[in-house]
Amino acid sequence: MQTDFRQTGMIFGENAIGLANLRKHRYGIRVNILKYVKTNEKWRFANVVEKNGKVVRDHVLISGRDEHHPEGTYYRATREIRS
Repeated sequence: MQTDFRQTGMIFGENAIGLANLRKHRYGIRVNILKYVKTNEKWRFANVVEKNGKVVRDHVLISGRDEHHPEGTYYRATREIRS
């Protein structure tokens, strides 16, 4: 019986090389939490408000001001930064 290592979570071969390159080039992943909200009859993405490192539910920053918007959907935007 052969084991499929992709399903067990073990890293071999090509995946191990990919992780080594990730560490070698020192990539960093940045995450930004956005919420798609309706402002003045227009839908737009806005940054969420954080307090003590946690997201404040239904609060977003619009033009630098904290506003309450119970409508909308949360999104996670990620990007790689090479240092």
